[in-house]
Amino acid sequence: MLTATIDTLTPPPARFSIGDVVTLKDGGPRMTVTYAGPVALNPGDWLICEWFDDHGELRREVFAPSSVRAEPRSIPAGSVQWNRIGPRGITAAVSVSVSVSVSAAAFPGLVL
Repeated sequence: MLTATIDTLTPPPARFSIGDVVTLKDGGPRMTVTYAGPVALNPGDWLICEWFDDHGELRREVFAPSSVRAEPRSIPAGSVQWNRIGPRGITAAVSVSVSVSVSAAAFPGLVL
């Protein structure tokens, strides 16, 4: 009689790399892994992740790899929620300064 033991009941820990997109298993924003490896005075490997909060502020935190799950790098078009950007919205200010020199000889009827 043949018997076998299957040791795959617990999946191996996920390996994350810089640039991977993750979320907390408990939910939360999409975050980008900016460092994966040992962190001072903490045994084992850790992830340093960055994301923008609801107010547009850049946040950074350290997480255990077991507390996050991988997400696709691209965002499906239907999942974009513009109302979560905040009261200020997304604005871009462009300042243009124009200096014009006009020669009276070039425009004989022009009064300067």
